[in-house]
Amino acid sequence: MLRLPFQRLLCIPLWCLAAKTYCSDFDQNLFNLTLDELVDIPVSIANRSSTQLSQTPSSVTVFTRDQLRQMGIYTLEHLLNYVPGVQTARTQQDGVIQTPIFRGRGNQHGSSPNVLLMLDGRRLNSPVTGGAFDLPLNNLDWIEQIEIIRGPGSALYGANAFNGVINIVTRIEAGTVSARVGELDTNSGAVQLKQAIGDAQLGVYLAGYRDEGETYSPFYTFFDETYKTNDPFKRNTVASSLSYRNLSVDTYYTRAQLDNYVQGSILSNGNNRYETTLNSFRIGYSALHGENWNLNLNSEYMDFTGDFFIGLMPAKVASEIWWSDASERVPIGGNHLEWQYTLFSVDGKYTGTSRHILSYGAEYRYEEVAPNPFHGNWDQQVMEASRGTRILPCDCINRGFWYRGERADFLPESQRSIENVWIQDQWQLTKELALTLGTRYDYYDDVGGHPSFRGSLVYNFLTDTQFKLIVGDAFRAPTISETRALIASNFVGNPNLEPETIKTVDAVWQQQWQAINISTTWSHSTIKNSVSLEPQNEEYQPGVIAFQPVNRNSLELQSLEFELNARIATSWLVRAGATHFIEFEKTGTAQNLAFAILNFNSTNGINANLNAYYHSHVLSRMKNNNEFDQDIYLDDFWNITFNLSYALSPGFEIFTTIENLGNESFRTYTTANNGLEYGIPSRGRVTTLGVRWRFSEARN
Repeated sequence: MLRLPFQRLLCIPLWCLAAKTYCSDFDQNLFNLTLDELVDIPVSIANRSSTQLSQTPSSVTVFTRDQLRQMGIYTLEHLLNYVPGVQTARTQQDGVIQTPIFRGRGNQHGSSPNVLLMLDGRRLNSPVTGGAFDLPLNNLDWIEQIEIIRGPGSALYGANAFNGVINIVTRIEAGTVSARVGELDTNSGAVQLKQAIGDAQLGVYLAGYRDEGETYSPFYTFFDETYKTNDPFKRNTVASSLSYRNLSVDTYYTRAQLDNYVQGSILSNGNNRYETTLNSFRIGYSALHGENWNLNLNSEYMDFTGDFFIGLMPAKVASEIWWSDASERVPIGGNHLEWQYTLFSVDGKYTGTSRHILSYGAEYRYEEVAPNPFHGNWDQQVMEASRGTRILPCDCINRGFWYRGERADFLPESQRSIENVWIQDQWQLTKELALTLGTRYDYYDDVGGHPSFRGSLVYNFLTDTQFKLIVGDAFRAPTISETRALIASNFVGNPNLEPETIKTVDAVWQQQWQAINISTTWSHSTIKNSVSLEPQNEEYQPGVIAFQPVNRNSLELQSLEFELNARIATSWLVRAGATHFIEFEKTGTAQNLAFAILNFNSTNGINANLNAYYHSHVLSRMKNNNEFDQDIYLDDFWNITFNLSYALSPGFEIFTTIENLGNESFRTYTTANNGLEYGIPSRGRVTTLGVRWRFSEARN
């Protein structure tokens, strides 16, 4: 692991202080905004159209490009801890992943299918697992802003918008380069190019990230073996946008890889690997843009490929129980996953008067999943010919595994279609009172149809006081794996699984003073048909019980959320929040959350930001006479980040970031045992240095 000397970390900032100073011109400086403007940024996620933040008919949190850069936040998963009611936790499923927990609802086996993640309105959630947090985004330079709904959003966005929606809004800048290097052999870079050609505008974004990972002392016992590990990670992204009059074309490609660490509850250095590739292509056309009516047509294609490799057991163990020829080598297992969807949609808006807006839309989506085979380093011909009775090693990776005389795949080839229609009505009833009503109907050809509803009253009481009453319901359709998985491992699908449903009420009070804005939210949700995994009578193999998703009784969630924004003099901004869960899923979830962001900006080009988030202790295991003689709790912790930037000239700045400033050895909840009942460790302190340079503007 590379550890930079402290003197080297200071040399660039100190040299800058002696140089001629400038204010950075990257985007709009937040300190040129009034507090009213700062907390009332236009957002699109709550209404599918631009709405001032204070007037949105949902509980919404927004972070702008400037705020992300000032905070030194480089991943979405890290950022979500600065949203009231939201926490993230590393899982044992895919190592480096930090899955979100919204409002006290657990992450459901590491994939968080109850949170919808979108990139410029494009759904990223997998039809197989329901989740979208396969591997983290490691460069947010092209992000215009990130908008988060806390609560249901199915009335606008359908399934997975269950108790949280995240929309990442991108905007490629003209002629911008950024680079970052540091500890853990971190190397990150991005290039943004934009060119105007007549009526057309072309933008291209290229980004790459890699690190060699943290080195962890032994923390996990696997087949009676305990040893060190690390978590190297890399990701490459290419995106483009082309607009010509009423036509827009967007593409997105990203490929990521994680090695070693604990994956799938298995630790095997040199063998564990998770690779993902995602492609997206979208065409949009503004068919009508009149004074009262507008109409947009969209077509989209997305595909995903994932290859998951794990070392199934140590070589010595494999020679005794796995290889037919008693070879002493690690057997590689895992699976190969491919899915894709095609989408056609129409949406529009009718503006009758300045006091009345009617929005509407319809969508058709067709999802396809290829057969999901197991793969490994076995001789395919020998295994198939013996119907799985002989397993011989090879220097290769083959797809297809035979067991009990039959080929065993995790998923069969699958397809399903989804149609939906939605409508929303916004009325400014009086100068002080606004009403929003909306409904949507989704139909899945495999699990049937489901309606969703939303309603909101926003009352501006006096000049600086506002009340919101928000009600809504949502659903989560069962995923393809939950309904169709074959009993080829310890998981089997349930074709009779019904959608989960949620009904939520939010009461919000917002108060504005000259230099302070506060918001307090009380939220209550009732979840019905909640899905959990339960053991079945059938054994896949001796001693291995199959688990199946089943609907269980209702679940209550209740929380209090608080947020504060304040300007102290002209150079200081403060943003802070706290959450207390009254009713929540106790295992794996912190009951109390807090965060604070302190930002200083000087006229000579210096910006300093100190931000931190807090998770209270977490129940990991309940007392069990067979395994644990008392409840096991994971310690509470603070995670602090410091970021310092300096503008050498207009359009050129340097910065340094220290993540986990206190070098906290905090651990987060996981379902695996053998040492992980005491939590899975996260990375320690990491320091990086970077530059950002805008070298040109868009030209005709």
